[in-house]
Amino acid sequence: MNQDQNNSNIDNNMVNNNQNFNQQQVNNINPISQQTSQFTQQPVNDFTMNNQPMSKESKKSKLGLIIGIISIVIIIIICILIMFVFSNKNTSNNNESASKNEESITTKEETTKKDTETINKDYLKRTYKVPLKDIYIDVPDYSSLEAGFSKLFVDFIRDMKAGAIKVVATRCDQDQKVETVEEAFQINATEFVNDMRSYYLTKSYKVTSHETVTINGREFYKVIGSISRGSEAPYDCYMVSYSCVMDDLPVSIFGIVMEREQRQEQIDEINRIVELSAQSVRTQK
Repeated sequence: MNQDQNNSNIDNNMVNNNQNFNQQQVNNINPISQQTSQFTQQPVNDFTMNNQPMSKESKKSKLGLIIGIISIVIIIIICILIMFVFSNKNTSNNNESASKNEESITTKEETTKKDTETINKDYLKRTYKVPLKDIYIDVPDYSSLEAGFSKLFVDFIRDMKAGAIKVVATRCDQDQKVETVEEAFQINATEFVNDMRSYYLTKSYKVTSHETVTINGREFYKVIGSISRGSEAPYDCYMVSYSCVMDDLPVSIFGIVMEREQRQEQIDEINRIVELSAQSVRTQK
């Protein structure tokens, strides 16, 4: 009997254990089911929320954003177009300005050339040829005098008060050979004063300034100074000279203002005449 009772207790314990185990399994399954239910429910809720109709304020906000972006794009395009138009306009203006400048420069050069030709014709109406040499120099149409190797062209313009005399002279000493333009001036200047002495009582010359210049590709020695003239009451006469070397010979052009008053207009004119004469020096007629 005791054994039967023990068996019965064992059976009851087994039943109770099975029930506890089953209950524990159920309890373990429930949380998983709850989590699964929550997981499957959440996307549905999100989907439902996303598909809800947008509010009026949201629509207005998005519409305003779109309009703002479009406005910015339009403004940028307009700015680019304006810059393009102004760039083309500036380029066109620059081209027109450059063209006008070129035309202006060409016109000025043509005018200057015509003026120079006119001045040359007004001042230099004769051409002097150095004897036995192919050296040609345009000179004024003044009265001419021979004096050694010097050829004097004298302007006898006189007024009521005093005689205003200008002398333009060319000199080529064919007995001398030189290498530099400075030597050409020194030789010709000394002998030029001696050549003029019999006509105008010249004594000596003095150099105030000098420089080497290039005219039409030819090197000249330009000198500004004076020549002393007179015996009882000597005075200095303005002198300008251009000297060069041609065929190893010294060639010089002199301009002298002979009047005692030494008026500035006479000095300016003799400077212009002698400069033009130097520009005309050439080897062909």
